Amino acid sequence: MNKVCRIYMRVSTHEQDLTRQEKIIEEAKKFNYFIAGIYKEKASGTLTHSQRPALKKLIKSLQNGDIVMIEKMDRLTRLPFSEAKMLIETIRSKGASLYISNVPDLSGFYNDNLTTVQKVILDAVQDLLLDLALIQARDNYEDIKQRQAEGILIAKKNGKYKGRKKNIELHNQIINYRFNKNLTLKQISIRCKCSLTTVKKVIKEHKEKS
Repeated sequence: MNKVCRIYMRVSTHEQDLTRQEKIIEEAKKFNYFIAGIYKEKASGTLTHSQRPALKKLIKSLQNGDIVMIEKMDRLTRLPFSEAKMLIETIRSKGASLYISNVPDLSGFYNDNLTTVQKVILDAVQDLLLDLALIQARDNYEDIKQRQAEGILIAKKNGKYKGRKKNIELHNQIINYRFNKNLTLKQISIRCKCSLTTVKKVIKEHKEKS
């Protein structure tokens, strides 16, 4: 019987394209995996799985023995290390395993002849590789944010910074959910696919203007 996999693809904004990540589908076919689902999402990697509908649905659908396939670790998460580890454990708690295209996969070394010590060592090395990928994904995110902050500072000094353009549609959604629908901040964050910080900021600005 072919192994079952579920493919997750993510970009941060609606302007970005998921096409590049579709090569992971070809990898799954090359391995003769049965593709049980392809989950696509446009949301920040700094959101938890409960705030990302597609990832939440994937995890809920997982069965024992499933393989979650992703192009790169930062497509799955850019969360701080401890929170990212919790996400990995959530996936593993369903009896599923992870395949990250750019992280060495040691599963090919597993066989019935392995001793207990050898299996423990392989497991430890695989976990270390995943941990390093998680750390790199977060570091890359923080580097990007730092460069953006430095760029803004330079632009301000030169009098060229006009500020980030507001997402009017998102702001209106947040205000509607809060003041007309009376949803909690967490519910708004999930529905709008944005961070709690953004929700709080928009509500604060609205109150100050009212």
